[in-house]
Amino acid sequence: MDIYFAACCSLILFFTAVVMMPRRLAEMGLSKDETGYFMAFISLIAVCTTFFMPRVKKALGDHRTLGLAFLCYAASHILYTTGALSIMIAGAVLMGCGFGFSIPLVNNMVAERSPLSHRAQNFTYLSVAIFLGQFLSSFMEFIPGNGTTAFGTAAVIAIVIAFIFGGNNLIGRLKKA
Repeated sequence: MDIYFAACCSLILFFTAVVMMPRRLAEMGLSKDETGYFMAFISLIAVCTTFFMPRVKKALGDHRTLGLAFLCYAASHILYTTGALSIMIAGAVLMGCGFGFSIPLVNNMVAERSPLSHRAQNFTYLSVAIFLGQFLSSFMEFIPGNGTTAFGTAAVIAIVIAFIFGGNNLIGRLKKA
């Protein structure tokens, strides 16, 4: 269940930026082409980050890697509330890292945890969680205020989820000590 929760939340946070970013960048004076390049840059970073995900997973473990992904999402959404393009580019890097550390990892976790007889069914559940996250992200647009309010809300959500995954491990270690 933790895998599906992580996948759904990851896509909510990722697609909040996809839904809100074009308006934000247009307000800053960027053209449609420049907005497209900005969004494509996030995807490029996600692909590059995916290359490093197995090493990060090996060093941190599944849950702390997910915690790191959600911290990246939180930081990116915070940076998106600024009005400076250079800072928002740093946010794009962090957004790509959040996606690159989370979605390939949840796919890997489903494969590792699923017996062969249930693997297809579990990947179906993962697909449902992913598409549910994409759908739910569209409601972020209804948050009152300007786009920065939605980015701020997404940052708070990401921090809470980062604590659930990263902090949960920390709490477990403190109980053992």
